[in-house]
Amino acid sequence: MKKDVLSQFGLSGSQAEVYGILLDAGKQRAGELAKKATIKRGLIYKALEELEELGIVERLTEIGKPDCFFPKHPENMRSLVEERLRRARDAEVLFSSHIGELASHFVLATGKPGVRNYDGLEGLKLVYKEINEKCDHFRLIRSFYDHTDKKVSDLVERQIELQIEKDIEAQVLTHITPKAVDYAMAYQQNKTTINPRFITDEKIKLPAQIALYGNKVAITDFPSMLITTIIENKAIKDTFDALFDLIWRKTEGEHVQVLEKYGTKKLPDSIHNPNFR
Repeated sequence: MKKDVLSQFGLSGSQAEVYGILLDAGKQRAGELAKKATIKRGLIYKALEELEELGIVERLTEIGKPDCFFPKHPENMRSLVEERLRRARDAEVLFSSHIGELASHFVLATGKPGVRNYDGLEGLKLVYKEINEKCDHFRLIRSFYDHTDKKVSDLVERQIELQIEKDIEAQVLTHITPKAVDYAMAYQQNKTTINPRFITDEKIKLPAQIALYGNKVAITDFPSMLITTIIENKAIKDTFDALFDLIWRKTEGEHVQVLEKYGTKKLPDSIHNPNFR
């Protein structure tokens, strides 16, 4: 049990066994350790040297006698735990930076769609991170429910700010909202990179957001569990692009009418969706 616990703190199997024996028995010579341990004598010497370097075992040398070894307080292992956490954080950052590239190689090599699923805000954060780091433009079909939760709303608002800062152009299919009208007017005047296109049919209340970028389609379910599915496949992405283009063309007339009617006016409550900003 002790060996298993110590291994979780970053010690190797032999290090954990030797240190565990020292914790139980106190001062020991290597020969005494060999009688209690299940590992070979050579590994015991190696483990003792490594534990000494790690600062959790102390050696006592006396002329003419074999060296003795003492366990130092287990608190000295805290640095091992902290180092393990640091490496885990570094690995997570490195993984996040390269997963897109690795997934692309996988798709090219196998021809299979790369599909990833995420629960909660992390999936949405990852989509936005990939867009911000890899894209100069993307397309979005907005969810009717992307502002019903404050954490989600704040994340979406921050993403829009970052897009504008990074000059990332976004084509957005959206319902009529005050901010969307403002962005549409600003886009006409070359003041923003957000290019909305209005869907005026009140019966179309899409529950999921669809983001199209690179060779990826990211679908986020807002109303229920905030589940995000990222599909990396050119044929699937091209299919969604074709559907996006169709809707974009079909709604051009409606879009112009909205701007003519509301471009310089405050939107009336009759068409204001409380979920939207």
